[in-house]
Amino acid sequence: MYRRICSLLFALSALAILSPRAFGKDLFVTSSASNDIKRYNGTTGAFLGTFVSAGSGGLSDPQGITFGPDGNLYVTGNGNSTVKRYNGATGAYIGDFGAGVLTNPGQLSFGPDGNLYVSNRDNGIARFAGTT
Repeated sequence: MYRRICSLLFALSALAILSPRAFGKDLFVTSSASNDIKRYNGTTGAFLGTFVSAGSGGLSDPQGITFGPDGNLYVTGNGNSTVKRYNGATGAYIGDFGAGVLTNPGQLSFGPDGNLYVSNRDNGIARFAGTT
């Protein structure tokens, strides 16, 4: 089973995978080939559908993804200068986070202090207050 899931993920040109608390063992995978975020059952590897559609909220070439303490999904992309925020249960676009501050954002993570840290390829690491 493990090999099948790994083969599937590599075939999709997956760039990021995570298993958020909200969805147990589901896997969320970014795909630069299809410009979307896909969802898989983490136990069986079964494809559960597209979680965030290509272009939703201006999503372009998704790279980094993480779920925030609020349960929402945060996404960076090569074609975006912001962090995109999506509803953690439905994948619906909520809005931009950190608008106008980033240039080529990459990976991102919420720290133990509740702040969001984003690698900013041109300017180091950006820190944002996690609640605002």
